[in-house]
Amino acid sequence: TVENFVAEMNRRAARLGMTNSSFANPSGLNAEGHCSTARDLALLARACLKNETLAAIASTRSVTLEGRSFVNHNKLLWRYEGCVGLKTGYTEKAGRTLVSAAERDGMTLIAVTLDDPDDWRDHTALLDYGFSTYAPVTLTEEGKAVARRPVSGSLVPFVEIQAAETVRIPVCEEDKIDWELQWDQEALEAPLRAGGSAGRMVCRVNGEEAACVPLVFAQDVDRALQPPGGIWTRLMELWNR
Repeated sequence: TVENFVAEMNRRAARLGMTNSSFANPSGLNAEGHCSTARDLALLARACLKNETLAAIASTRSVTLEGRSFVNHNKLLWRYEGCVGLKTGYTEKAGRTLVSAAERDGMTLIAVTLDDPDDWRDHTALLDYGFSTYAPVTLTEEGKAVARRPVSGSLVPFVEIQAAETVRIPVCEEDKIDWELQWDQEALEAPLRAGGSAGRMVCRVNGEEAACVPLVFAQDVDRALQPPGGIWTRLMELWNR
């Protein structure tokens, strides 16, 4: 039903962190209690770009289906280098709404304007500013070692800790980047299993959290086998022989 569909929209929006959005219908047309913000629409755009089907549709300039031709209303697909979408919109109450995205040199930027009568020009200026000011920086790569930690109860004294994801963020020259390693356990004891959670690496830009990377154990660490009765009992048995 429409009601159940809208309810799922709101649940999904909450999971995306769209804290100031409330959907009342699936169409986006005016309705009581139906609202969103530029920030929330940017979060939604980022999620849409991760969906290959939606991303392909949004970046298609024109298509012919069953003898009918359809042309994308997003003029930036023709006018702006690297534009990959995303969505135009208009109602008399909301005015002109535009969510755009462009990709250059491996970095994707998203711009959102609401009730903007000159949105094509403004989005061009916003994206130009973003690409001229920011550059992508790789904070860490999947499988890259970030630390070695001591392990007790094993013949292997240390275990390597790896990043579970590759994380890249846009930064400008003035930005200060730092990170903090947070561990699930203060002390490690065997056995440990490769891929098991070790903690997280919190990356901050100018003091604000920009990414949180899961950390995992790089290899299995088995528990050392102990002689029956403990080491001293075993030594006494050998002595008595």
